[in-house]
Amino acid sequence: MVKDVVGAQSGITVKFKAAGFLGGITSGLNTWKDNSLVVQSPEVEFTTVSLADLLARAHAPSHIDYMSLDIEGGELDALRGFPFDRYSVGAMTIEHNDEEPKRSDIRTFLAARGYVRVHGSGVDDFYQPTRR
Repeated sequence: MVKDVVGAQSGITVKFKAAGFLGGITSGLNTWKDNSLVVQSPEVEFTTVSLADLLARAHAPSHIDYMSLDIEGGELDALRGFPFDRYSVGAMTIEHNDEEPKRSDIRTFLAARGYVRVHGSGVDDFYQPTRR
């Protein structure tokens, strides 16, 4: 487990709402931005780290069996920083909070990188590579 704010690029300063399980990067909160817990919570600044840098720092293997992204609105941005040319993922769960066009954008983004949605459950979609 790491305590980093993940974004498409490392070194970007972002505003973050420290609202417990509803917290996240302010610009990506969408569904929860007007929730009273979020509105009343403090806003702090963090510097992002990309998934590429996070995986390199952790000495991750080139094949990751399973990855779950549940980062309160920042999933697509985080995926943009994932080095698909250096890592493969056997299966992944990506939260979308049933928000459009975010859900469709994630699906399109992953399809272009060889992943297909195989199941949806509530606010999450499950993906696997098109070729196994």
